[in-house]
Amino acid sequence: VPVFDLLPTIFPNLQFIWFTRRNKVQQAISLWKATQMQSWVITDPTERRSVFNFEAIDRFVQQIREQDMEWLRFFTICGIQPFIVEYEELVSNYVETMQRIFQFLQLSPSENTLCTLPPLEQHTDVVIELWCKRYYQIKQKCSSDSLLAFFQEEDHTYDL
Repeated sequence: VPVFDLLPTIFPNLQFIWFTRRNKVQQAISLWKATQMQSWVITDPTERRSVFNFEAIDRFVQQIREQDMEWLRFFTICGIQPFIVEYEELVSNYVETMQRIFQFLQLSPSENTLCTLPPLEQHTDVVIELWCKRYYQIKQKCSSDSLLAFFQEEDHTYDL
C-alpha cells in the first residue's frame, strides 16, 4: 500500500504546508555556510570563517531545485494543493504569515501565539550578498562546456 494512501487513514483531514524559498542561490549559500560551520546558528561571528566555493554552492542550488521539483511532482500526482509559505515572506511578515497558516489549518490561535515572535532572522548578511553576486558572475561567465577551463584559469575559492 502506498504511503500516501495510508496518511489520510492515520491523519484525518491531513493538510500540507510547503515551506520553500524564492532565492535558491541564497538558500544554497546558507546551506553551504552551515555545512562548513556545522551549525545553523552563529553565536560568535568571529568564531568560524566560511569559504566561498562555486562548485559546492552550485551543487546545492541544483539539489534544492531538484527537491522542489520532486515536491511539486508529489503534490501533482497525489492531487494535493499545499499551502505554500515562502521563507522570505515568513521572515518579513511573520504575524500575517502565521495568521494565514492558522486560517488554512482552520485553527484559532490565541493573540499571544501570534504576537510572540520566534528568534527568526533572515540569514542574508553582507557575506551572503557578496557570495550571491560572485556566484551569478561566475555562472554568467561560464557555459557548461567552458566551466572546467574557467576553473583552471583562476582560483574560485575565497576565504571570507
